[in-house]
Amino acid sequence: MGQQCCGGQLEPNSSLNDQRTKQPKNTLNQSENHYYNSSLNNKKQEDIKSDGIKEAEIKSKGNQKSSSYNDSNNNQFAMQLEDKSYIVLVGQSGVGKDALIELMTLKGLEINISRNSKDNEPKIKEGILGEEYVIVDTPSFQLDDEIDKREAVIKEFQEYFEVPKQISSIGVVVNFERTDIMKKKVTSVLKYLRKFKNIISIIVVNMELSENEEEDKNHLRNSFKHMECNKIIFINKYMNQEEILEQFMQITPKEKTKIDFTDTIFEKPNITEEENFLKMLNEHFSNLRQP
Repeated sequence: MGQQCCGGQLEPNSSLNDQRTKQPKNTLNQSENHYYNSSLNNKKQEDIKSDGIKEAEIKSKGNQKSSSYNDSNNNQFAMQLEDKSYIVLVGQSGVGKDALIELMTLKGLEINISRNSKDNEPKIKEGILGEEYVIVDTPSFQLDDEIDKREAVIKEFQEYFEVPKQISSIGVVVNFERTDIMKKKVTSVLKYLRKFKNIISIIVVNMELSENEEEDKNHLRNSFKHMECNKIIFINKYMNQEEILEQFMQITPKEKTKIDFTDTIFEKPNITEEENFLKMLNEHFSNLRQP
């Protein structure tokens, strides 16, 4: 277990997909209905104007309420629990992150609602494992997919880590199967996170499918060694929380690493650079239109 290995975070289980963050509903005064009521035919124009102002005020308060809810949620995820070690789980779709999250029976699983995120976009979740770990469940790492999916995942990472986080470990989750397929899945994630390879470990799940578990563990340690990850650990579906905690202790160093996405795909673009680029494009197309 302690050997070094390759290097390269979880997707919510269908049971977890039903957990939705409920935002407060705006209770708005529907005064528009009154405008069309026949009883208002004799109402003075000043009264109608007054009703319109009241309606606008109520709508404004409703929007402020919704905004303050999102701000509160963002603040919750911006703050870190100093006495906990944060483990960020990443991985492709279908590698068994959902099942792993369910197996860990996390406490207080919360969904991070980004400021500009839409309901159908992937979300980051946090939950507490045991007494010392916060597990960060990230969206499927499908960065080689179409641009919309790729940008949604990148935006979620950017907003979660907008306030710098101290992370103990990044775990690349991969399901046990043919070694060459496992390598491909790990590499597809690792290539975007090589900057953090010293805190990256591989978490192999579904080890109950192995016919000779110890032999396969040794084979996988050797197969992933060239990736220069921190460690490799193995999880099977029959493990209880205490046994999973023992495995996670192996990939959690005492020191924490501040996550800085500079020079990675998750780096936020410089606004000034973007503006200059757009200005250059506009000038270019303006010149093309000139006779």
